[in-house]
Amino acid sequence: MQSHTEGQLVTDRAGDILHEIVSLCQSYDLPVVDDRPARIKISYGIGTIQLAPVANGISIDIGAGSESNGFMLREFVATQVEAFDAALVDGLHWADTPLAGNLPPNFRVGQVVSVTEEGALFQRLVLRAPDLAPFARDGLHLRLALPQPSRAPVWPRVDDKGRTRWPADEDALHVAVYTIRDVNPATGEMVIDAFRHGGSGPTCTWLHHARPRDPIGLIGPGGGWLPEARHLTLAGDETAFPAIFRILESASAATGGTVLLEAEDAALIPDVHLPQGFALRRLSREKGESLEAGLRSTDLGPEGDRHVWFAAEKTRATAMRGELRGERGLSKDETHVAAYWSAFS
Repeated sequence: MQSHTEGQLVTDRAGDILHEIVSLCQSYDLPVVDDRPARIKISYGIGTIQLAPVANGISIDIGAGSESNGFMLREFVATQVEAFDAALVDGLHWADTPLAGNLPPNFRVGQVVSVTEEGALFQRLVLRAPDLAPFARDGLHLRLALPQPSRAPVWPRVDDKGRTRWPADEDALHVAVYTIRDVNPATGEMVIDAFRHGGSGPTCTWLHHARPRDPIGLIGPGGGWLPEARHLTLAGDETAFPAIFRILESASAATGGTVLLEAEDAALIPDVHLPQGFALRRLSREKGESLEAGLRSTDLGPEGDRHVWFAAEKTRATAMRGELRGERGLSKDETHVAAYWSAFS
């Protein structure tokens, strides 16, 4: 079902807001057509957002393949407006809104099937939820909403302005982005491999206490998809391993290339099912090895039929994006560079 939504932001700062949104899209590798002052158009994988200055603000036109995806794109717009100036959000109006009091259209309530150790670096969460078909076709990622331990969950609801209102204080949910390691819409099950990050933090605490049939919230899907080219170069730190493994499992028989996996101790990197035609390099930070040095000595493949996929900490991703498109001469279409975490958050 196709979804189309129109809206408007009332503001006298349209130019500044559009500048900030373009900058954000460029920093996260979101395709954006910058035709200012006439308009900007963002392609988000799950749909498009067109923003154009008008007499009293910014007109908004959103197209998506489903109501759920359309709602996610509306939330993207609202989040960027709020980040620019929270006071401006009250001036954001939509032509139609989901029914107030309902769960957001992109939110599902699932339950835990199991939590197990997956090697030395990950905990594997298997969950069950309704209507998982969109997660098998519209994105590599999702957000999980984890309730506070030992408290009955309070889930988000849509308010009368069409915004998601999240529970706060003691009922606040821990929300973070994860890669979908595997999904089976027929059985209604999904697999998430969560990197331990030293074994502390809200996610690790929640997983430690999680038991079968515990409730969990799913938000998404959240974009990103499988790169296509005859020559792939896949490079990432521990947080990127689940995405790289899924890409490898989905690669066609005609695809080859190089995989670079970096960990503090390379001996802890999980076994990799490596398709024929791929070479694997395990890199150890404790020995001074790095993705950056590894990529500089790697053949990235022939121009026009290659793709470099890189994910790691934010500052490293930003630098690598510039290096690949500068010194290495790759086009934007030949690269996907993502910040999977930040050392400063």
